[in-house]
Amino acid sequence: MSGCLESLAGEPGIDGCLGQEDAFCPGEDSTWVVPETTDTAAPGEPPTYGMRQCTQSGAGPDPAADGVDARPAVSIDDVAELFAPEPRILSDDEGRGVRNAETNFYTEGEVRTLRTTMNGEEVDLRLTPIQYIWDYGDGSAPHVTSVPGSAQPGFDVPTATSHVYEETGAYPVTLTTVYVGEVRYAGGDWQRIDGQITRTAAPETADIWTTSTRNVAEDCAADPGAWGCTGPVENP
Repeated sequence: MSGCLESLAGEPGIDGCLGQEDAFCPGEDSTWVVPETTDTAAPGEPPTYGMRQCTQSGAGPDPAADGVDARPAVSIDDVAELFAPEPRILSDDEGRGVRNAETNFYTEGEVRTLRTTMNGEEVDLRLTPIQYIWDYGDGSAPHVTSVPGSAQPGFDVPTATSHVYEETGAYPVTLTTVYVGEVRYAGGDWQRIDGQITRTAAPETADIWTTSTRNVAEDCAADPGAWGCTGPVENP
């Protein structure tokens, strides 16, 4: 293969293509090489060849010069072992709710980063949650969202992750969070790592009550233990 650039043929000190070879690949220990790539997944297919390169004898082609990253690949399992998050379920009123009203659960959805050393090189790793799968434990279909939710601004106000229970009872609430990983080398951009990380939070309980109206004379500020001042209560 020829590495001749016709635009340089008339430059001073460069006499045609042979002059270019002497100018750009000098020295007794230098030689022109042509990178060859074989697809192991397609036996029998001919190899592909990259741009020829001037290299030191015995050194072989420089993969980076042909646009190939010579670093060992970082796997999603490597990232999971280093700092996979442990999601947790948060809730308003410690999971207590009222039948036929919005009961709100949510989680932390921050992006996590870590600087560490892999294969002898300092790298930055980043984990980003992309999906939250909620199971509210009452037989309804899982609720899938791309946002972690947030605290409820008031009673019976729907949020992205709240749920309405139609019957009283105690229900196990579970959350599965899906993350994608990225790696960044010094001076480079973030690169996506193949695969995903899935983590399930420890379950919490939705404690669902019915409402009961009753006239009371107690002042909760004066008597915090009075009926109706401590949260949901059972009707006598």
